Amino acid sequence: MAPSRENLPPAPVVRPLPGDGLVAREGELSLACARPGPSVPAALVDALLAALSDAAAAGEGGRGLVNRVIRVLSAADEGDGGPP
Repeated sequence: MAPSRENLPPAPVVRPLPGDGLVAREGELSLACARPGPSVPAALVDALLAALSDAAAAGEGGRGLVNRVIRVLSAADEGDGGPP
């Protein structure tokens, strides 16, 4: 008899993304994003990777990483295009 999945969380789904991009893993956390275009500064990519590294070092889960990524993208959206 197969074990029951009744009390287990849903299994993660992994799908390939079309096109070029960035995939990074730090501990239990992963970050995937499309390849930045010519208008995206390298500092933004560096800030996203730093957010991943900082979240992993702080022992945060996915929610902590998402909050860090939101802060990075919000700062970039405010006009300076770079990390906070």
